[in-house]
Amino acid sequence: MPAAPRITLLTRVALPIETVFELWTLPAHIQRWWGGSRGQVLHASVDARLGGMFWVAVALPGEQGYDNFGKFTGVHRGEALTVDWDHGRGRVSQLVVQLLAQKDGLTEVTLTHREFPDERMRDFQLERWQDALAAFDAYAAELRP
Repeated sequence: MPAAPRITLLTRVALPIETVFELWTLPAHIQRWWGGSRGQVLHASVDARLGGMFWVAVALPGEQGYDNFGKFTGVHRGEALTVDWDHGRGRVSQLVVQLLAQKDGLTEVTLTHREFPDERMRDFQLERWQDALAAFDAYAAELRP
């Protein structure tokens, strides 16, 4: 049986691992990068604890915006986040964000989004994640000491 469609993306940022964890869990940071280059985050709420929920609403100029929401199924401060990502109508995928401190002072971020209901949904989400991670990298560069 073939594996369900998945995304794996990697980036490295010149920030301490604890700061990078906060970029993924504090609404004030999420508002700066989650919408990518085109979107504006209208709302971000995050309860980064086991069983806690997240909701991020994004507006896109001239297009229909979107809401991202789900439930944290794993929270390991400074190491990893696991989320059941709700696509609506009973469709759920899993997002895993892993952090690893590098010897050169960088923090490696591995994003794996898996168990998509189909390839179309995966491809749609891949474009969003690529755009969001580019904005994440730019925002992280602004925060460098």
